[in-house]
Amino acid sequence: MPQYFVNVSSRPLLHTVGQSPVLILGGIPNEKHVLMTDSYFKDFSLVELSIDSCWVGSFYCPQTVFTATIYDAIATESTLFIRQNQLVYYFTGSYPILHESDRSSGRWVRVLATECIKMLCPAHFHGNGSEYIMALTTGKHEGYVHFGTITDGQVSFEMLPRQQSVCEQIGVDKCSIIWAEYLPSGRQLLLLVEHKHPTAVNYCQVVRYNIAKDDLEILYTIPAFVPEAGGLAFLMILGTESYTNTSMAPKGMSYNPYNNLLFIWGNFLLQSSNKQNFIYLADFPKEQSIKYLVRSFRGDMAIVTETEEIWYHVEGTYHVYRLSPSQGWEAHVSLQVMHQSPFYASSETMVTLFYEGRKLYQLVYLINDQQGHLVKRPVPVEEILVFQQHKQYQLEMQGGDPVIPSDNLRADYYFYLASNWQSAGGVHIDMASYGKIYDLEAEFELPERIFLDKGTQYSFSVFLSGQGSSLRKQGDLGTIFQLQSQVAVGVELADPTCIEASVEQKILINRRSVLFSITLKDREFCYDQGISGHHLRKTSVMVNVVGSSGYCFQNTHQGPRLQGNLVVPVLIGCPPGKRLAFDITYTLEYNRLQNKHYFDCVHVDVEMPCFLFRDVFYPFFLIQDLVTGDSGSFQGSYVLKVVGGGPTPSGLRDYSEEEIYRFNSPLDRTHSRIWTTSTETTTEDLAFHILSHRSSGIQWLCLENSPCYDTIPQSISAPEFFFKVLVSNRAVDNSTYCDYQLTFLLHIHGLPLSAKRAVFIFVVSASVFLGLVVLYIIICFLWPLMVKGCNLLCWKVNNLIVSESYYTYVSSSGMLSASSRRPSMVSSSISTRVEEDKAERSQTLGRPSLT
Repeated sequence: MPQYFVNVSSRPLLHTVGQSPVLILGGIPNEKHVLMTDSYFKDFSLVELSIDSCWVGSFYCPQTVFTATIYDAIATESTLFIRQNQLVYYFTGSYPILHESDRSSGRWVRVLATECIKMLCPAHFHGNGSEYIMALTTGKHEGYVHFGTITDGQVSFEMLPRQQSVCEQIGVDKCSIIWAEYLPSGRQLLLLVEHKHPTAVNYCQVVRYNIAKDDLEILYTIPAFVPEAGGLAFLMILGTESYTNTSMAPKGMSYNPYNNLLFIWGNFLLQSSNKQNFIYLADFPKEQSIKYLVRSFRGDMAIVTETEEIWYHVEGTYHVYRLSPSQGWEAHVSLQVMHQSPFYASSETMVTLFYEGRKLYQLVYLINDQQGHLVKRPVPVEEILVFQQHKQYQLEMQGGDPVIPSDNLRADYYFYLASNWQSAGGVHIDMASYGKIYDLEAEFELPERIFLDKGTQYSFSVFLSGQGSSLRKQGDLGTIFQLQSQVAVGVELADPTCIEASVEQKILINRRSVLFSITLKDREFCYDQGISGHHLRKTSVMVNVVGSSGYCFQNTHQGPRLQGNLVVPVLIGCPPGKRLAFDITYTLEYNRLQNKHYFDCVHVDVEMPCFLFRDVFYPFFLIQDLVTGDSGSFQGSYVLKVVGGGPTPSGLRDYSEEEIYRFNSPLDRTHSRIWTTSTETTTEDLAFHILSHRSSGIQWLCLENSPCYDTIPQSISAPEFFFKVLVSNRAVDNSTYCDYQLTFLLHIHGLPLSAKRAVFIFVVSASVFLGLVVLYIIICFLWPLMVKGCNLLCWKVNNLIVSESYYTYVSSSGMLSASSRRPSMVSSSISTRVEEDKAERSQTLGRPSLT
């Protein structure tokens, strides 16, 4: 890798927190290269950007130096933003083609082409389904902010304020916007505005701009000079304090929506929880100047100065600790080099500083044997703080080093002896890696975040062991024996109007310990209704053992861990993964119990059971948590509407809004209603019924103008109909913040026929039946005659056949010899006579008797 990072200044890693699939880092001098990673720099790529880099300097864009350096690089969930000189680009397409210069060149889209952009400010959190970015201008539009919105990969910019510039609205001739922070909860911008005066001293103000209302408000005026703290760790700025001769030079702001803490930084550090009253943190020296802040949004942050110093601060406290350079840092680095660690070298340059979860990391460029490479390594915050605490204890003690019960501080000495082959007996055991771990189960810690639905609560306990005089007896001899704890636990809420906390203390005498039971509860004030996991209100709770921040550590097999200060994000709203489901099992059971019977369809479908039309229908629903797997009965209110239907599943039709109103509203007068209920609770406009699990049930109507009226049976069984049902609790349920909506199919059978169709079917059925009866009677009376006629017809047919056969025979025998002619004639006459006698006899028998 080329030595792009040798002796260069570090730069911040800007991205949307928890959303960006890749991270990019610019700042390589005179190169159109960025570092890109999708694993927080466990692996990375050096990518050259294919952008045009055209020069558009003019009289309204006061830029005199042209460079290829990528100054600002911001990663969002769906796109990337970069700034080169005064030009702004964003990337469209898939990230793998960034490596291909011939394909990626057309993917970089230039925006704000006629503007001179001096800085890009990121919005660390998304809101309302979009991500945001702020572009600060100079030149002709100085005093305005270009507010960018990224929704589904589409980028749009709007110049704010919409009417007058910030300078005009605050009543100054010339000003400059130094920094912008976006507040997603109220769609507001916090602007750090510098007033420029040619003769007087420049000063800065914090201005709040409401995007929806397009109005502006001055929140705070920053003092012109650094306050005189007088040896205090912090100072509340009231305007009555004394000041030094050092001017305040603000450079930026940083806002944490979880704890509402706003920091203004420059050659000072100001902290505020309401954006109007500020505290000056005096531990940070006014001789240094902050270059950028790195926040974990979990309760701590790191500070990088212009001279590449690293400072550390626990949010909500008043102390700032220098990590590097320090004696603890130098001792740690020297030990790591002695261990020949691949993460340290004698020559190194910090590229950036960032948080991954709760852990602080450095990206550094190391040079070993004239070979350079980038390395990601953790910053030993706890080890350095432990070292500083020990050194401070040394200074306060007289007579040298204190007696420390742990052998950890002597481990370095024994390692030094082993490294020089001077260990006793020539044997050395590294105690840091030699240990017996008895319990490898997950540690008892607070969750990563807490979700609170409407009126719900979350409880946890803090167990503290007392030592020395932390627990003492209260009262004199002869009084009731009680213990008084010297250990105090404070619970700090970022939004006391949104959540409340209760703390119960219990002293365990036999264990010399104190148990604090803490309960957080939502106050039902700060949220309306929303979709599951969307637009959650961000807040936090900090549990602090008084006086322990930065001083209490726990030794683990992974090293020391900071204790005494717990910050947990709390998200108010509808937790992610929750949904409404139709409880078919309990609905069937309850309907069978209430109606005393249950008749399913002729053709049973296990996935979609039938319900009888004349029975009262009692629906029940479940709340399913897809994250935890929990499930429970829905106890809230809801509105039920039939929004579609058809006689078969394939013949379903969605109804229009006007039809939905007619089919479901109790105000309908067109005889179109599908169902009704005896529940009298309705919406505010009286348009629909409001139901709950305690409702009296639904009675099906299917009036004459409804789609289920006069349904034609599909078979010999009774008519049936499929209803598409919509259930929603929007604006009618006070039990939850979740905006549930469920659509499911309901199979109803046994629908009645209309009067006309019933009469028609009766007439047709009766006619067919009577016709069959008459036909049967006719057949019974005519059957003998029909049989006799058939027999006579058969006899005559047979006679005709015989006669034809005889005449045919006689004609064929006409040519006989003379000698046989006479006997033949005699025989023929005899035969003829015989036949005549038979015929006469038959006629005689066939005549009716006269007697």
